[in-house]
Amino acid sequence: MTAPSPIGTVLGRGARALLRRWPFYLGVAVTMFALMMGFDALHLLKGPLNDIAAELIIFPLGVAVVNGFIASDIQIESGAVPIPDLSIWERIGERVWAVFVIDTIIGFIAIGMVFPTDELARFFYQIGAIILSALLAFADVHAVVEPELRASRVLQQSILASVRIAMTPAGYMRAILLMLAEQLLAQAIAQLSSVANDAVLSLLTVLASAVATAIYLDLRPVGKPSE
Repeated sequence: MTAPSPIGTVLGRGARALLRRWPFYLGVAVTMFALMMGFDALHLLKGPLNDIAAELIIFPLGVAVVNGFIASDIQIESGAVPIPDLSIWERIGERVWAVFVIDTIIGFIAIGMVFPTDELARFFYQIGAIILSALLAFADVHAVVEPELRASRVLQQSILASVRIAMTPAGYMRAILLMLAEQLLAQAIAQLSSVANDAVLSLLTVLASAVATAIYLDLRPVGKPSE
């Protein structure tokens, strides 16, 4: 594995990829928001369970789409042969199930933060949850981005790849910061109205996916973008 690029360089790659087709990514965020509103209107489940179920179903779809296209655009910038959009959509369709599973695992880890009633126990659980989630921070990216994965082993290989990357010094620090930022932002917008919360969360999901993809491509053992 080559030395990681400075974080500013990595974030710059992600930002340029976002800007390359920003109307598309804005459309992804708007679509997630519209689906959230539709899910809320149906009231399939009671109380907070409805919001939790909606997030676990809708957001992984958006994450998979953003991961796939951001990775393609970053690799194009590094001189790689462009991947046809249809091929990206086909790969997303084949592997989105793994993104559902991975994001559901991370989601349940995060949900567990609210259960401890003792403040000290909750604090230590939150620390442990962030550390554990960080190990899986790049699994959904790997599941969508890597071209040569057997369908039956996508989930296993993606989790192992994420753990390997997250266990490197640069990978672990960046994964921890990414998961911590997501948790802090989620807590910050929790006070907003339900509609505003869903809108902001949809935009943040797109941005977080772009950042995670840029970091993953920089840290993975092969295919590191050139400067």
